[in-house]
Amino acid sequence: PSLVSFMRSALIRGDVRAAQDAFSRSLLNTKAEEASSSSSALYHREELIRLVRRTARMTGDRELSARATELLLSPSSKEDEGEKKKKQIGSSPKHPPRIMMHMLNSQILRSPKPPRSFLKKMRILGLSPDAYTVNALLQQKNPHLEPAVLLKQLEINSNPPDAYTVSLLTSHLYHHQEEVKNPFDLLKLIRSFVHLGVPVQSQAYEKVLRLCARQGEASLSRRVGEEMVLLGLPVTQEHVFLGFCSIARDKTRRHDSKSQSSGSMLAREVAFWEGRLTISEQPPPKKKELLSARYAALSAANLIPERVLVEFEQLVEEKSPLVQLGGSPSNAMLALLAKRPEFAERALSLYRKLAEEGREGRPDTYTYNAVLNAAATGASFHPTLALELLEDMRDAKAAPDASTLSILTKMVKKKCFSGSTREHAGVGIALLELLQDMVEEEEEQMKEEIENRLTFLRGG
Repeated sequence: PSLVSFMRSALIRGDVRAAQDAFSRSLLNTKAEEASSSSSALYHREELIRLVRRTARMTGDRELSARATELLLSPSSKEDEGEKKKKQIGSSPKHPPRIMMHMLNSQILRSPKPPRSFLKKMRILGLSPDAYTVNALLQQKNPHLEPAVLLKQLEINSNPPDAYTVSLLTSHLYHHQEEVKNPFDLLKLIRSFVHLGVPVQSQAYEKVLRLCARQGEASLSRRVGEEMVLLGLPVTQEHVFLGFCSIARDKTRRHDSKSQSSGSMLAREVAFWEGRLTISEQPPPKKKELLSARYAALSAANLIPERVLVEFEQLVEEKSPLVQLGGSPSNAMLALLAKRPEFAERALSLYRKLAEEGREGRPDTYTYNAVLNAAATGASFHPTLALELLEDMRDAKAAPDASTLSILTKMVKKKCFSGSTREHAGVGIALLELLQDMVEEEEEQMKEEIENRLTFLRGG
């Protein structure tokens, strides 16, 4: 057996003295100037020195340790920088470059090491990072990763990115890059890849839609959807959900809350996503989310299509679990109907059907705010109806909020203290007094606001 094998075996057996003696004999018979300059000989020599220094430490033999250090620092054992790098990763590659690239790309996915160490290995071996390398590095989900550096590597080595690269890159930017706050910036990046002929997957556009939904960019989300259709990419129900969310949170509709024209600006966006909606194919949890987002979008656009209303009424008649009282879809539809005087009666009719005995669900604050708003906007409703609803709200232990106070203030002003007669003034004061009793003690500011309004009404 070779000296290294013999010494290793001796150390494994615990026979430190035998390993030390074997190296000492070899050291006496070997001169430093006779050592080979080849990388394999240098590696063999380094292995011997490492082992003997270990044995010297274990036995406390200072003389042997000093001799090994002397040999290590001798001129013939010094290597140039290239040889050191080769020794760090082993001798020359034993596999073709294509196989080596595959092996290194696989290691990237499994290793916690930083990306630069793998790129350094590739440079030493004369390999160029390809799209698979960049994909593997992006899958590491390292927040300190520099996508520009990776893409530059592909450009330098003429290795074009693929569709998966674009998807991973947009995902990385969406999750880790704080500076990407404008969805249009991310869309421009995707378009630049498309113009270069790089195929793009729908997952890349999904990140843009998520930013649009987060920031209320309804118009841009529609353009993203239209672009996906033109490119032949599938528009899934998740994309439709995000499109509806962007409409519900759209910022442009808030400039004129009293005019229906502000909502009608979003009619085109609603029509686009409505055309791609297929609720029946979705699992129950997704159906609820889609319905909630859809009704919220219609509310933002101030649109109540008869077809949508008929579909909702049919779900109510069928006692569908999708439209239980207090659920997000029901609350969104009731709030949508309550905004328009011509639909106020239908809102209250649906509420009563949902509240029938034997049905599942429990009304919450949002439910009561919606029906109270319907009672306030409906011209034919007497103010005592609001008082009955508020008593139901108290019995259901649904806590009032700032919206409840705003709705009741509007009702009292419109139906109880309008004109010179003020025949329903007592009902208006009773409404605010009941609301004051329902407000929690911690809500000091709200209690103070109610008290101020009561003082004004009583004094008037």
